[in-house]
Amino acid sequence: AAAQYRLGFQYAIGDRVTQNEVEAVKWFRRAAKQGDASAQYNLGVCYYSGKGVIKNEAEAVEWFRKAAEQGDASAQYNLGVCYANGKGVSRDFAQGHAWCSLASVGGSEMGKKASKLIDSQMTPEQKAEAAKLARELEAMIKSAKDKKK
Repeated sequence: AAAQYRLGFQYAIGDRVTQNEVEAVKWFRRAAKQGDASAQYNLGVCYYSGKGVIKNEAEAVEWFRKAAEQGDASAQYNLGVCYANGKGVSRDFAQGHAWCSLASVGGSEMGKKASKLIDSQMTPEQKAEAAKLARELEAMIKSAKDKKK
């Protein structure tokens, strides 16, 4: 899976091969189906942007979620932004804030900034729901990582 992801990435950026977004998606998909979080994230980016595939925000959300649930901070950020903006899913500030907060904890500066922006648009009830959801998601991700060990 790791080699398939790397090959997909090389096709995506044209590193030692002719750049080919369709070929990149093919290799990302192979690695993503085997559980590679980086490939899942990149496949989500492809669906979100329409690079190498027909643009499909709902499909992007599904791939972002798979990577986010494995602790990928970039995927968590993108998933949070999708929720906050209602892209591919129904708008949900609590979900958006929770995922962006997790991204922030994972080191994402963009996640930190997005959390603050989303927070400014939330009611106290939504903020409480987001905090609870973030704790639940963090526990779920930790548990899944512990099971892999």
